[in-house]
Amino acid sequence: MRIAIAALFILMFASTPVFATSWVTGSFRTASGGLVQRGDTMVEVVQSAGEPLQRRIISAGVAIGAII
Repeated sequence: MRIAIAALFILMFASTPVFATSWVTGSFRTASGGLVQRGDTMVEVVQSAGEPLQRRIISAGVAIGAII
């Protein structure tokens, strides 16, 4: 009986990471039913989700010459 209980606990703890990782996803459904996945291009995201309500342009600063 003790061996069966020990085996059950070992099996339960060994399978926990498998179940935990199955919930992690790299995609989501949009309100209109489109699917957006990790790695999609901007064009694919706009086709699936539609145009954004707001756009923000992020650019890196460019330094010309030495800063004194």
